[in-house]
Amino acid sequence: MLIKVIENGSLWYLLKDNKSYYISQLSGYMHSETTATYRLLSEEVDSYLKFGNKALSRTINYFSNIGNYSALPIERMVSKDTIDKIRAVIDQKKLINKQL
Repeated sequence: MLIKVIENGSLWYLLKDNKSYYISQLSGYMHSETTATYRLLSEEVDSYLKFGNKALSRTINYFSNIGNYSALPIERMVSKDTIDKIRAVIDQKKLINKQL
């Protein structure tokens, strides 16, 4: 499964593989930050494809609260293996950007 970064903001990354779109974002507050990684629903993907990343603002804002992320519905859950691959892709992108 090839995962690639589609675009990113200051605290989030939008990624895609051959089946799904994902967001990986920093969640929480300064002393309790975590990375939230979740699958986008088909309506969110459709909105993104029509309107761009502004269509994802509501979703990103909702999951910036750790409490909302900890109660993630099953259709948004991502396997540990996929999360590990996403983290590797993000780390590689950060390294490339740092070298530029």
